[in-house]
Amino acid sequence: LQAKRGASHKPEQDVDVKDFMVNIIHADHLRTAIDRGLVDRAPSTFIIFDEVDEMYATTLRTSAARRLCQLCPKFVAQTATPMRKNEAQLLSWLADTCSFPVERNSLLVAACGMVSVQLELAISAHEEELLVPMSDEVRAVCRQLMSSRSSSCWLEMSRAVQAHTDSAMVQHAVDLARKDRARHKDGGVLLVADTTSHASRLTAMCSAHVCTGDFASLESSEARKYGVVVVTKDRDRGYNSAV
Repeated sequence: LQAKRGASHKPEQDVDVKDFMVNIIHADHLRTAIDRGLVDRAPSTFIIFDEVDEMYATTLRTSAARRLCQLCPKFVAQTATPMRKNEAQLLSWLADTCSFPVERNSLLVAACGMVSVQLELAISAHEEELLVPMSDEVRAVCRQLMSSRSSSCWLEMSRAVQAHTDSAMVQHAVDLARKDRARHKDGGVLLVADTTSHASRLTAMCSAHVCTGDFASLESSEARKYGVVVVTKDRDRGYNSAV
């Protein structure tokens, strides 16, 4: 199956679902794959919808996913961010996972089922604040931006402070990566950046100290060689903690 987003898939090609195997398909391809044999295989398939919150909106992808979950004997819908501002988007999925009719007045009762099973993974979170003194140069930039009374002054100030603290964050990440890899040969640190350009800057800074990779390196055959992996904040879902 086509698992890569944006990968080409010939319109006339049927979906080749393998028996007794894990078949992976990108959510973006559901709207086309459902007409290429996926519906016929659904009644004998156990389906897992990962990041199901991306299948809430009224789109062809969501319609295809909803159709499949109604046809298969069992399915799992999983996400770390189940709630949205529009609670109606969650109602339809909850209706298929509860043994009672789910309406707006019973939404909270149905939603409790999402957290009724707790898994203890023995993962503890540790928060640490690193103090970075503001330099006179950055202070002068912030004062200048404040006096300008520009609508974007706060954004510009945050970028100036971010650039000033990057070196301290990188050094801290490198130290943690070295300590972790001393204990675990495949260990390392996940560093979350603000934007793509910010990620490129952090990658360049970290590369001077340890082997550093990007999001694609997480699934690389050489993933274990990276001591630090830098991703943008929109690609850190599914991880328990990050620097």
